[in-house]
Amino acid sequence: MDGHLDAQLGLVGGLAEGELLAVVAAKKRVEAAEQGFELEKKKRWQDWELELLAGRGSEADFIVEGGIRVPLPLADKNQAGIHAAQVRCEQARLELDAARNELAPRVAQAYHGFTAARDRVGLFRTEILPQATKALEQVREGYR
Repeated sequence: MDGHLDAQLGLVGGLAEGELLAVVAAKKRVEAAEQGFELEKKKRWQDWELELLAGRGSEADFIVEGGIRVPLPLADKNQAGIHAAQVRCEQARLELDAARNELAPRVAQAYHGFTAARDRVGLFRTEILPQATKALEQVREGYR
């Protein structure tokens, strides 16, 4: 009987180790996709450039020039990259839901098997074993 209980515990442990790892991996893929989405949104605005030049002119004059370049996202707002990142986020979320949906009934089945085995062990310990012990003592008394 304890072997059956150990088998049920092994099944639950195997699910916890293998299947839950699939859920954890799916969560990590969602996080990575969300970070990729944020990165794509930031690519909408390109980096500003600051330029400062100094030198001497042809007449030995000291010349300083400066400039700032601010690209405006008028034509390319990285919409394709943002949309692709949104699709990857949604796909990762759906994979996470699928992993959870696959895991839930298996864990429930393993849990029900475990509780049934635990109840059987409790029944043996509280009722059957004491009755068997009492019957054994009565048989021993009968042979004395």
